[in-house]
Amino acid sequence: MKKIVFLALVLALCIGMCACENTPKTNEGSKNQSTESTKDQSSETSDQLSISSINDLCSFLESNSLVVGAKTKMDATMIGAVEGYKYSNSKVEIYAFESDAPASAELSGFGMTITFDVTKGNYAIICAEATNRNAIISAVSALEIK
Repeated sequence: MKKIVFLALVLALCIGMCACENTPKTNEGSKNQSTESTKDQSSETSDQLSISSINDLCSFLESNSLVVGAKTKMDATMIGAVEGYKYSNSKVEIYAFESDAPASAELSGFGMTITFDVTKGNYAIICAEATNRNAIISAVSALEIK
C-alpha cells in the first residue's frame, strides 16, 4: 500500500513539473516559415522594444539571457507593488507598481528600506547581487515602457 501511495505521489509530482515547464514549444513547419521574421526581430535593439506588462519585461530579460532559472511569484504588497517575480538563479527581483516605481521602498513590518537598482516607468528591479548587473541595468534603461 505504501508503495502505491509513493508511486502516485511521484507521478503527481512529475505531471506537475511537466505542466509548469516554461519552455515554449514550436513545430518545424512554422519554424521554417518564420525564419525571415526571426532574423528581423534579432536585429532589433532593446530601445525599439515596448514593454506593457511585467510579463513582457520578464520575457525580454529571459530572451536576452539576462535572467535564468525558474520565475517565482513574490508577495509584492510588502513593498507597495502590485506584482513581483524573483529569479533565484540570477539573483534578480522584478516588481510592478500601479504608477511610477519609486527609487526605494519600505519593507512593511520589518523597518527596512529596499533600494532598487533600476526603475523604468512603473517597474523596479533589484539586481545588486547579479553577476550581470550592469547589463541588466543598461538593457532595462533602454526600453520603452507603454
